[in-house]
Amino acid sequence: MKGLIISLLISLILCSTDDDVILRSTVNPVGCETFVNGVGCTKCKNGYVLKDGECLETKGCSDAKDNIGCTSCKIGYYLMKNKCLIKPDSCLNAKDNVGCTSCRVGYYLYDHFCYRKPINCLNAEDNVGCTSCKIGYYLRDHICNPKPDNCLNAEDNVGCTSCKIGNYLMNHMCYKKPRGCQIAEDNIGCTSCKFGYYLLNRLCIEKPEGCSLFEENVGCVYCKYGYYMSNHSCLKKDPKCKTYVDNVGCTECEKGYYMFESKCYKIKEECLSYSDKLGCTSCKAGYNLVKYTCIKDPEKCLIIENHVGCLACKEGYYLNNFNCL
Repeated sequence: MKGLIISLLISLILCSTDDDVILRSTVNPVGCETFVNGVGCTKCKNGYVLKDGECLETKGCSDAKDNIGCTSCKIGYYLMKNKCLIKPDSCLNAKDNVGCTSCRVGYYLYDHFCYRKPINCLNAEDNVGCTSCKIGYYLRDHICNPKPDNCLNAEDNVGCTSCKIGNYLMNHMCYKKPRGCQIAEDNIGCTSCKFGYYLLNRLCIEKPEGCSLFEENVGCVYCKYGYYMSNHSCLKKDPKCKTYVDNVGCTECEKGYYMFESKCYKIKEECLSYSDKLGCTSCKAGYNLVKYTCIKDPEKCLIIENHVGCLACKEGYYLNNFNCL
């Protein structure tokens, strides 16, 4: 038993040659003709070459040496790190330990590999890429980009240089002329608007219904009757409001209405007196004031206080949180 263990340990010994460390298997590897336990392959079959105790396949090799590998290749292969690699169909010529040096028609060379010329590319140079494009495309960073539909002319590595009618140029891109725009200039935008629009920040804004007079790049400067000005916009006046001030709003209400936060509210019949800033301040008999609104006194309540609620209840009821239950 002890002898068997020692034999197994020997068969798995780590062998070191120079700086390479290889774990030697006890199994005869593929391509090995003579195998020594603990050492490795010492002789390979035909079609293999010995290197560091292993047999490497020599497919494509025309000549190979032990402990080196392939030294020359058959036609249709090229040498790379002592291995023969098959020459790709796209490669016309290849150099050992370099790679592809020229490509077939329809391909271009880049970093010793052959790439198919893109369908929209007219000409391509080795180690550069596409240098000119077919009609309807323009070049940017050696890539052919489709010319946009609204672009009339495009220049390589620049972009659009002129646009079709109804569009204008901005940063070498074509944009559709905005709605309401009469004239748009390249690299500026809209410069004048159609009737019924006014210009603001290069956009044509439709004139509001209540505006009588507009000023370019400002907005409305005068409103029609029944409207008042607010930040160069015309807002319709509330018929309940008696007096309006531009850019302020309603300052006085018609009779029978009171003002709250610049809006007019109808004074209810149950309200005895009111304040423009608050609302109802006192109520007629039978009503209680709650948050400046007149609320009808509850039938169960005997004594009620404004803004509080019920303080005492009629016979047969009890008070709970200012309510009679």
